[in-house]
Amino acid sequence: MRQFIAKFLLVVTIGGTPAFAEPNQAAAWLEMSDACEAIVFNQDESVFDGFAPTEPLVNVQGLREVAVAHESSSLIASVVSDGRQWFLCIVASNPKLEVKNAGAVIGAWSGAQFSRSKEPGNEAVAFDDQSTFAPVRVRCGDIDNIAVVMAFEINGEFRIGVTNRLPSKVANPC
Repeated sequence: MRQFIAKFLLVVTIGGTPAFAEPNQAAAWLEMSDACEAIVFNQDESVFDGFAPTEPLVNVQGLREVAVAHESSSLIASVVSDGRQWFLCIVASNPKLEVKNAGAVIGAWSGAQFSRSKEPGNEAVAFDDQSTFAPVRVRCGDIDNIAVVMAFEINGEFRIGVTNRLPSKVANPC
């Protein structure tokens, strides 16, 4: 698995734009991804306190959603609660960042997640689908407290998601 991830990162870096060609853009994606991870893992929405409110991304009827805009980029993070817990957070760009133009961000973000997956309390897992970029990182906490951190594409758009649930076909590595 780790060899596959390393090869994937090499291909992303070589193909097209260098992985760190746009460090400010990549740093903003990492910042918003980290904020999402903190909310889902720690169940503390105060992480969003330093950001300006904006329109939600998910818009699921009956669920509470809080959305914020990044101060110096076009990014939006939107976290969703079922009334008991924050279970989903999505980071997206407005205007949309097409996957075909996201090589630098994907490379930088994937590299950071690959490094973090080696840290204690973190694991890399594989999703058997065509829309998720490797690695998918699982942050392990007490009992059922996890944060699944992933980059994915939906309708050609690059997004980052954090959730506290794994797909049924993926074993919990914690």
